[in-house]
Amino acid sequence: MLRILFSVMLIGSLLWGTGCRTTARRAAPIVVPPVAAPSPLQVTPVVPVPPVPHPAPGTNQTVALPGPRLAPLVAVPVYYPLAQWVCVTNWVRTNGLGRTVALTHNGIRAVQIVSPMGNLLLAAGSRVVRHEGVEVALGCAPQWHQGYLHVHPVDASRTLRPLLQPPAEILHTNRLLVLDPGHGGSNPGTRSCLNSRLEKEFTLDWAMRARPLLEANGWQVVLTRTNDSDLSLTGRVAVADFQQADLFVSLHFNAVAQPEPSGVETYCLTPAGLASTITRKYEDNASLMLPGNRFDPQNLHYAAKLHRSLVRQTGAVDRGIKRARFMDVLVTQQRPALLLEGGYLSNPSEARRIGDPAYRQKLAEALVRALP
Repeated sequence: MLRILFSVMLIGSLLWGTGCRTTARRAAPIVVPPVAAPSPLQVTPVVPVPPVPHPAPGTNQTVALPGPRLAPLVAVPVYYPLAQWVCVTNWVRTNGLGRTVALTHNGIRAVQIVSPMGNLLLAAGSRVVRHEGVEVALGCAPQWHQGYLHVHPVDASRTLRPLLQPPAEILHTNRLLVLDPGHGGSNPGTRSCLNSRLEKEFTLDWAMRARPLLEANGWQVVLTRTNDSDLSLTGRVAVADFQQADLFVSLHFNAVAQPEPSGVETYCLTPAGLASTITRKYEDNASLMLPGNRFDPQNLHYAAKLHRSLVRQTGAVDRGIKRARFMDVLVTQQRPALLLEGGYLSNPSEARRIGDPAYRQKLAEALVRALP
């Protein structure tokens, strides 16, 4: 079963070379399977990679970097009988997170959590919750059981709690952010449907605009690339490892075959025990605890802050905060990490906006507003 991680790493660069493409459809609700004990996972020890020289921040030098240091993987339970799911009303009250209000809209039963951190709406049968105006994906759709709405135990701890009771933020001085302009060099990413301008150009411009603004807010900012150079996906993670970064943010733009989809999306790693929002036809082994899962609460917390800021600052369509396991820049991180999609270059109207420097300045300012 360990082969999944290595297969993701081997073909990741091939996938991203075709551009950041995501499906235009929301995943269908998951039907909870019967109780099944997970098979034991055979773990092969990974030999640590020694550190290598790295260019000083801000230079244009490109060096070969090692692959990420892989933490041992462990197997976790995936399936729970519905009787072991968490009753939302009792869970909110027991944990002092606020209060719940039962709602019915167009025949769909829902529960709204009213908390000091804002209102959160869950609907039976829907994998999407709304928190303070933005959409967040669940691993499993909530279900009614014995007259009360219930959620999967991992969704309660890894999705709802970080939104209603955020983990501690990075507050120390000299906070270090690695900002990763997606693609570069021979890997151009996707293209604008209007004039064939390349994603790699727009991501670098976005990062270069954001860096001085973030530095003015007290962040140290290291870019994985400062020119049109190649850097592998594992190499980008290695930059963050070498710099001992506090936070990693990868910048991208999206494209699909249809011209209609538009809007901003934010991705973080799927928690162990849950299904991903999007798999792009890659195997999605929910029983694996990946290295980046150590930071599940922080991943979602920062994803929510940045995504909400992007939506508000740009006025773009909210396509939600989503979970994935196949993105190499998220899987092996030793810090909170997320990936931002700043819009669809396949949508003529949005491609025109992305091509406008004023819009990319709004994208840069959105990062600063989210990371004061």
